[in-house]
Amino acid sequence: MNPPLSSLRATAAPRGAAATSEPMAQPAGPPPESVPMPSSGLVSRAAARKQAHPTQGGLPPRQDLQRLADAKLRGYLLALAVDGRPATGPDLLRLRRAGFTREQTASLLPDGKGNVLPDVQRTGGESTRLVEAARVLADGLSQAKWPWSCAYGASALMAGAGNCGEQSAVGQMLHADRLKAGESLSLVTTEVISHAWTELRDGRGPKHAVVIDSWLRGPVVFAVDGQMSDQPRLVRTRLSLDGISGPVQRDALDGLLLESGAALAEEFQTARRGIPDTFRAAPESLYRPMSVVSRKFERRVQEKMAQPVDAARLQRSPETAWIATPQAMLRQRRLLNEVLAMGVVAELGPPAGIRERARQAKRTVAEASALRSVG
Repeated sequence: MNPPLSSLRATAAPRGAAATSEPMAQPAGPPPESVPMPSSGLVSRAAARKQAHPTQGGLPPRQDLQRLADAKLRGYLLALAVDGRPATGPDLLRLRRAGFTREQTASLLPDGKGNVLPDVQRTGGESTRLVEAARVLADGLSQAKWPWSCAYGASALMAGAGNCGEQSAVGQMLHADRLKAGESLSLVTTEVISHAWTELRDGRGPKHAVVIDSWLRGPVVFAVDGQMSDQPRLVRTRLSLDGISGPVQRDALDGLLLESGAALAEEFQTARRGIPDTFRAAPESLYRPMSVVSRKFERRVQEKMAQPVDAARLQRSPETAWIATPQAMLRQRRLLNEVLAMGVVAELGPPAGIRERARQAKRTVAEASALRSVG
């Protein structure tokens, strides 16, 4: 007999937590430096969750997740370069680490979202029912004094599905051990719609804060380029985890999953059995897939990618004046876009032949010119 959920009480408050008490609104190349696979608790949660979902497998290999993250990131990195804001050095590593976390979150929640139409249709409405059961479990953990991220993260992992809040909680717990000095993870909501996501912040403001949002479609992006995050006056920070409180909560979640995985699985199954198989989300509560990238940023990049190169600069020299015709300048622009894309491909990928790099560069140019269509 497993212990009752009420007995799984949090043993200590997180040390150094920077969390508010305000409730949240509910609705490849080589991996970059210091991107570890999750520690034992979150890895072995796959075994615990198999009691709830015996037919589902384990985690994809780390290399596959990083390749997927980098593939989604390519077009955005080119867009940043075209916009005059190339991501290099530590900022590039932060984007890649965050991208890994985003894809890892999605891999741990294979049944997807309970309020996004394609996932609901793909699962025959089961993703909605799984999220409903997960919230029953999360409420029980919250009543047992578990922190929000632990309660919603554990329940989402048991369900294998989650709406924006659950996706954010899992992402926070996965990334907590990857925080560098001065970084923090913030749970953020917007007044535009009932939506939450995680931002990786370092004190430099929205131009450098990274949006980790596996509910929206696309790569990780800087907050100034996100369609929900680019209006600071409409954004609210609900809780924050720093380099002390984040790992403490992550350790607490690991311990909960390791020691009480069977009890959680049983409680989740009980909650799921209490939801009729005929249960469906109200049509007005369902969303079509939306991109993380703002229309404003996409349009600005599209305009810059189509702009002729600087004619005045070309006409300064008699040797280059002949190429200052409109047609020649547009050809130069296309060439410049491809050269920048080749740089992105080389930065992210292992050494490859010229033909393969050229092929990937052309695809990267196409992705940068239609960012809101990416993955």
